[in-house]
Amino acid sequence: MPNTERVRLRRQGHAANNLAPARVAEVIARLGDKVLRKPSQ
Repeated sequence: MPNTERVRLRRQGHAANNLAPARVAEVIARLGDKVLRKPSQ
């Protein structure tokens, strides 16, 4: 994937979905905003 971004949730490890679901959702929402943003003309 040419346009990847690595995100690290400190002190969450592999259980971030269970330990910090709001933070994981925030990361996913930011990615959605980037992907769905209309290109500027």
